[in-house]
Amino acid sequence: MEKKNKVYNILRRMADHTVPSKYRPIIRNWIISSKDIPEKETAMRQIWLETKAEADENTRQSFHATLQKSITRITLPPEYLYGPAYYVTLLFLSYP
Repeated sequence: MEKKNKVYNILRRMADHTVPSKYRPIIRNWIISSKDIPEKETAMRQIWLETKAEADENTRQSFHATLQKSITRITLPPEYLYGPAYYVTLLFLSYP
């Protein structure tokens, strides 16, 4: 399997909440690491484009609460501070 497909499959499973809990910390550390940044960025952008959702006020409040918690817990490399991949990363890091 091609590296970009492996990266996509890992991140897709995180987004779908189908990763066993014992692997989540390992994947979270990999997500915020400087390894495979182009592949992660591409996969996260694809996941973002595939995600069908409509925000309501509860969604917005939940997102802002998650954003505030995440900002206080982690420091991401500058590559993640812009674009949809940043928000997808926050979602991955915020789920237990």
